[in-house]
Order: sequence, then structure tokens, then C-alpha cells
Amino acid sequence: MRRLWPLAAVALLTGCASTGDRLKPGPRTRAIKRLIADLNGNASGHNFSAKAVAAGHDLLLRRTYTTISVLDGSQPLAVFPDILISDTAKDGIRIRFYAQQVSSALTQASTGFADRFINAMAAARDELWPARPPFAFSYNIHLVGGNEQVDGQLTRVFHKNDLELSFYARVHYVEKQDPHLAVMLSHETYHLMRRFYPGAMRKNQNGYSKAQMLMIEEAAAAVFGHCTGINFGGQVSLDGNLVNTFVNEGNDADRRTGSLDDQLLQQIIRPGYRISKKLARTIFGPMIFTTLWAEYAGQARTITAGSPAADKFMDLCRHNIWPPEKLIPVLQDMARDGIDPPQILPLRQQPGRSSP
Repeated sequence: MRRLWPLAAVALLTGCASTGDRLKPGPRTRAIKRLIADLNGNASGHNFSAKAVAAGHDLLLRRTYTTISVLDGSQPLAVFPDILISDTAKDGIRIRFYAQQVSSALTQASTGFADRFINAMAAARDELWPARPPFAFSYNIHLVGGNEQVDGQLTRVFHKNDLELSFYARVHYVEKQDPHLAVMLSHETYHLMRRFYPGAMRKNQNGYSKAQMLMIEEAAAAVFGHCTGINFGGQVSLDGNLVNTFVNEGNDADRRTGSLDDQLLQQIIRPGYRISKKLARTIFGPMIFTTLWAEYAGQARTITAGSPAADKFMDLCRHNIWPPEKLIPVLQDMARDGIDPPQILPLRQQPGRSSP
């Protein structure tokens, strides 16, 4: 299954849904599908999954946020998954799973997933954000089959430091206790905390453009998500992430896949380097994360808890991703070390594998 990196955006919202409303298609789901089509040439047949958040204000000037899910598939969603099968809450985190029908096996699996996710998220949260002001995290996960086409978005008013995120997800994530779902949920939580945590969006004084700061934030959110994934399952994989290629402007021979070499890394983190916000989120931010992966783990496709690579990621989460500007000195040191990280090819291009 091919998955795409979560996309973050900041926009003015013209309406607001109540917490009881269902996830419905909207302008942001359509925008994401267009963006995915642009990146892939043709979005059909890729069975992609994308999660995103957007923050802004409604017509009453209330602070709002939108959570967005887009999943490709050949079958339309026949029944909205609105049957509550599990509800787990502790440590200021609550996660509810909804399905199309009740199953004792799925209920047990979702309860187990919820318990592991809360433990993982709480550990990462407590290292990243102080206890005050307290933020309560709630997640509503609507489970669908492996081949259903769904999309939806839900807008809420932000109040009382409560964040309630609603997403679609494939049922096999829960059945297999797959850390990819934990990675995506914590990734999107990071983006919302960036916008709602007091003082987190302070004005940048270092000469970096807004697009560059979005790029750094995207990389930091990816690091945070993978730290949560390590806490969740003891191991995270690179194979759930889109591996991008970057071509240096004016020099077609200067091309990197997956990771950036020192020269390209220096280029994109140079204050004032001009990039578009779309590419910041979809190309440069993910490639910075993949560069960190290649720097710490080489060409390995997985990172296991207790390994040197996992320890370096966990250290980043403790000290260098909040606020995301703290990641910049780490990247500057990497760009000056004189040693390029290895390139990382997409899974389908690995030696010994045939293209699908």
C-alpha cells in the first residue's frame, strides 16, 4: 500500500461543524486529491492514504481547525462507520474507534491499539510540551475496509485547550497493530499544537521565509510521529513514507532521491531560499526527514527501539524539534560535516524488487 506524507495548511475557514457531525468531503479534501494527482501524474490506482490538518477562524472569528482524510480505493463507502466499538481514556488522551459493524475481535484489537497509542503518545507529549497549560487530546478513528474510496473533513471550534481529531483509517492498521497509524496521528497533533500552543507561532527573526518554516515544521512533525511510533511498537519503517526526488535548479545532474547531500541541504536551509509552500510541505520537508533517517540509519528500512538510530531520533524529540526552529542547527551541522548521507530509493526500486 502506498501512503503519502501528511499535508499541513493554514487557511481561513468559512464554516464550523459541530462535534456530532460526520466527516464530509470539502474543499480541502478536493485540494489534497488534486495535489496528489500532480505529484503522481495520475492518482488513480495508487491506493493512497493522506491525513492533514488546517487551522484558521470562522465567520464569528472563533479559532477553528479542520481534520482531513483522503483514501483511494475502487469501492465507494457504502456505510459510514459510526458504531462505537471501543472507548479508551487515560493520561489526558482519549481514543474512540468506530466501525461499520461490531466484531469482538476488532473491538479487542482496537482496545489494545488504543492502550498502546496512549502510552506512546503520553510519553512523547510529556517530553515535548510542559504540563501547563494542559491540553486534552481526543481521537475519533472511523475504520473502513482495505479497498473503500473515502474522503472527509471535519471542522471544530478550538476551546478549553481541547483538541479532538477525527480521521478515517484502514481497519488493517488496527488488526495488525501497525505503528503507521500512531505515526500519522501524532504527526497531525504536532501541527495543531504548533498553531494552538501559547507562543509556539512566534515571529521568526532568523531571515527564514514562511515556506522554509513550513518545511522545517513538516520535518519536525515527521520526527515526532516516528518517535511516537517507536514508543508504540518498538520499531518504525520508512516504507510508509513517500520518497521524493529533488533536482537542483539549473543543474539537472544534481539530483538526489530520498535524502539530500550536503550541498542541497545547505541550499534549502539557507535563510531566504525561495520555495513554494506546496513544495515545502510535500517535497522539501519530507526530504529533510528522510535525510535525517539516512544520516542515522543509512539505507535501513526500519529503526528498532534501543538501536543507535532510534536513540538519536528520541534525542531529537527531546531536545531539537520544539519549537521546530531548534531543528535548524542540527541540519546546519549535518550540512557541514563533509559526509553525504546515502540516497534512499523508493521501495519498488530497491535491488531485487520488481516494479508493481
